This record gives sequence, structure tokens and C-alpha cells, in this order.
Amino acid sequence: MNFLFKDQYDIRYTPTTLESGGSQYEQITSLIKNCAFGVVILDGFRPNVIWEYGVMVGCNKKLILLMGNGANVDMSTYDESTPETPGIPDVPIKMDKHLSNVKDRFRTGCDLSQFDQVLKILTEEARKKNLLV
Repeated sequence: MNFLFKDQYDIRYTPTTLESGGSQYEQITSLIKNCAFGVVILDGFRPNVIWEYGVMVGCNKKLILLMGNGANVDMSTYDESTPETPGIPDVPIKMDKHLSNVKDRFRTGCDLSQFDQVLKILTEEARKKNLLV
């Protein structure tokens, strides 16, 4: 994605953009408030990604929203199993159930392992939103 927007935008990723010793909450909120747009990939419904998505929606940021085909809720983020106790299996993402407040938001499905497909979708979505010249 860096090369798609590199000449027009200063690309920032969380958590690599965060400064040590600072508040993650404050830094991420500031980054989102000051960004031109966000790309959210719903591939595991990890709590931090869902929170960042919510902050972007709350800040009325333009979004490119991708959802991996066959995406599951990443239950390992909620699981405290031990080697002796089997973990909780992942479950398929169901927008109506797992993210019901924004279930009407269109999201583009794609095979996240197919780089060419993801790049094509990102380019198409960026053009629709007038993010590329």
C-alpha cells in the first residue's frame, strides 16, 4: 500500500508509528484526527482494530473498508487457554451480530493473500473516494 499512496500521502501504521513511553490512546487518536483517510482491514475483528475503526467513524474520516473472504473472529485475543486446555475456535465474522451498529456499511470482500487483488481493490476504492489524482 505504501507505493500506491507514497507520492501523495505520509503513510502511518499503528503500532509502528507510536512513540515509546507515550499513551497509545492519545497517540492513535491524534493520528486518526489528523489523517486524510484510513484503511481498515477486517480480517480478525481484533479489539484494537475495531476501536480504531470506531474512532475513524467518529471523526468522520474517509475509509477504505476491506473484509477478508472467510474472515473469522480472532478468538485468540480473548482466549486465556493453556497448553493443557484447548483454545476457543475462531468463528466466522457475522456483521449483523458482531458489528451490528455499522452492518449497513459497504465493505469490499477480497482474498487478502492475493496481493494483486488487494492492490486493485485499494486503487479502485481510492479513486471512488477521490484519494488519488
